[in-house]
Amino acid sequence: MQRIDYSRTTTATVPDTATVNTGSTYYECVDLATAVNYLKQNYGSVTIEDSLIKTLIVAARHWIEEHTKRAIVRQTVVLYVHDDEQQVLEISLPFYPVVLTSSDVTSVKRVDYEGTETTLARNTDYYIEGLNALRVTLSKTWSTGAIGGAGSQGIKITYEAGYATIADIPKPMVLAILKLMAESYINRESSVDWGINTVPFDVIKLLAPYTDLYL
Repeated sequence: MQRIDYSRTTTATVPDTATVNTGSTYYECVDLATAVNYLKQNYGSVTIEDSLIKTLIVAARHWIEEHTKRAIVRQTVVLYVHDDEQQVLEISLPFYPVVLTSSDVTSVKRVDYEGTETTLARNTDYYIEGLNALRVTLSKTWSTGAIGGAGSQGIKITYEAGYATIADIPKPMVLAILKLMAESYINRESSVDWGINTVPFDVIKLLAPYTDLYL
């Protein structure tokens, strides 16, 4: 049985006004001023609301990334794949686009039953296929004396994902962040009391062309 686990980390923050990514400093694609304007709220100098709105922007973006399996802001993804029954030979990377630089995938490691990690060599032990939604294909199998044989070898992949600039992010995804943020701000509880998806339908509709459920 195959098991998949992952973690995602980013240093992106919500700016007060529109800005762009510069060097290694990254920002959320929705700034505070845009969010406040979208909400049409006039709370004057009650800036305690600013902190809440910034939190809701990050939460909306994070939910959309999990729903679509796309990385909106620049982030580091660590993906771990393990199969108890057979060797893992092919892995599709969720949370794309993968940052295409000279080191688009930071590392691919084999993890044995005892947790020992062995770094694999690109174009020897594994190959990378695709443009944005990449696939890692292992070119060899391993045996081990540990319980479970070759199936005890897990694969740990670390890579950078996310759109290169804020301008590159599809506008429907930015609008979906605004809509989901506004829904959470205005309706502090569930909008409905019956068993349907409480995420606004137009958010799901906006995200439909960008949703790829790899995991």
